[in-house]
Amino acid sequence: MVIMTNIFKERICTYIKENELNPTSFSKAANIASSVTHNIINSKNPNPTIETAIKIANSMNCSLDELCGTRKVPPIKELDLLLTKSICEYICCIKEIQGISFDDFCEVTLQIYNYCQENKLKTVDPTYAKWYIKKVYKNGVL
Repeated sequence: MVIMTNIFKERICTYIKENELNPTSFSKAANIASSVTHNIINSKNPNPTIETAIKIANSMNCSLDELCGTRKVPPIKELDLLLTKSICEYICCIKEIQGISFDDFCEVTLQIYNYCQENKLKTVDPTYAKWYIKKVYKNGVL
């Protein structure tokens, strides 16, 4: 479960309104259950899983930190979106860390992103990512 701010709900509502959607059509575009969207909008369950938050952000064509109103990633002159996407998709496939908090997800993504950038990689380095995640688990960070 991800602890979201009111900004999360507000951005979804604004997106729906600006794009002349309804909650059901938004849910279909995001590939989530319409009940999830209704629960977020009605504040019945404003805390989706990280996987759901990623689907919502992807459907809105924005980052998780933009969607949630947080800024965990320091300003980067030119963010490599394909690299970021490959890292996020890779992290989401690791069963051992599914359901981690949004802050931990951002931290893991940032560290792997920085490594890949320093090594001029265009996609996630699975060997490094596995090593890093094991390292932070071993040290009790996650």
